[in-house]
Amino acid sequence: MVSHGSGLSRRVSLYYYLLFCVVLQQLVYLCLPFPHTAPLKCSLQVEARAWKILYGKHLNLQYKAKMEVVVEFQEEYLHKLNRPIKDLEDVRQAMAALEAIRQKQIEIDMSLGPIEVTDKGTV
Repeated sequence: MVSHGSGLSRRVSLYYYLLFCVVLQQLVYLCLPFPHTAPLKCSLQVEARAWKILYGKHLNLQYKAKMEVVVEFQEEYLHKLNRPIKDLEDVRQAMAALEAIRQKQIEIDMSLGPIEVTDKGTV
């Protein structure tokens, strides 16, 4: 399976698959006079479905890994922010944690943003 880094290449691959499915549907009408082509058409449809499932699993694993990183980050900083504040040093640590969260938010938005773009583009 080819690795697709950007939302655009994922969208192109998805549109390629959709176009392939349309072509397969047109084969039904083109192959009606030739009944011996039914196994070919059936195998192409099965292959297209298998590609769709494999592609979906690949994307699922890719975004699962991204989400695990985000959840791990959240748990780490949630633990830091749940410490009781007793003196000025605790306030400094809490403010440093909030600054780190603010910086990481941009990275999280950039890595998870393409999911929203891809979902909106296909619906």
